[in-house]
Amino acid sequence: MTALGSSSNLENYETSIAGRMLTLGIDATEVFLARLKGRPIGDNGHYKRALLFFLCKALKTSRAIASLQQSGFPEDAQILARTVYELRLQALYLADDPKIRVPQFRVHEQKSQMKGLRRFLASGNVQGHPKKVNVRGLREGDWWGPGGLRQIAKHLGMESDYDITYWLFSGYVHSSSRVLSRYWKQSKEGAELSHKPTKGDDLHVASKVTQWLLEILDCSADAVDLDYANELKAAATALVDLRRAKMIEGSNQLR
Repeated sequence: MTALGSSSNLENYETSIAGRMLTLGIDATEVFLARLKGRPIGDNGHYKRALLFFLCKALKTSRAIASLQQSGFPEDAQILARTVYELRLQALYLADDPKIRVPQFRVHEQKSQMKGLRRFLASGNVQGHPKKVNVRGLREGDWWGPGGLRQIAKHLGMESDYDITYWLFSGYVHSSSRVLSRYWKQSKEGAELSHKPTKGDDLHVASKVTQWLLEILDCSADAVDLDYANELKAAATALVDLRRAKMIEGSNQLR
């Protein structure tokens, strides 16, 4: 039984196409946030705060993905990529109808906690407390709705995209059997186990995460009334160029 993978050949990540893709989105977001610093929040504060929360979380998660890929843990980077995808869906959904969805987002966590408390008290395991909790005061509705993220994607016209993307990015989250081969391989010499950092960045993850981060950035710029269209267009064009460069590189390797 042998171990697959090593920590060698991971030094050139920042200059790789995947590394450059993630850096592209991270840098564009950092410049935006620096430009935003010191500006008054103004009207629609809850809407702006929610979108900037999505943006900052997506930015930090993108940094974590880059760090994991650079360190040789692409599987765990893919787990975090699903988080950025979920943030992207929420940002698009919120921006689609802020007047209705900002109140839903604001009360969602409180409503979830109240529902959890109600189930806990109803279990009979708590003494001296009522078994019913009144949640009728929270009438704005659930942020996720009855269908969860899939319902949000359906509303946005992205149901088919959600089905394939969520499936692709959930394998490592749920330890699906379809990703078993990344950790276990059978050879003539016996079982080969992968439990160390491995060479190889995940270009698909880097490409999609950067795209999603830029989409959240676009929603955020619109929410705070900051003209960032030229910068976003430049970043999107650069991302397309990097995708093409990888396709050309792969084509040349096949010759």
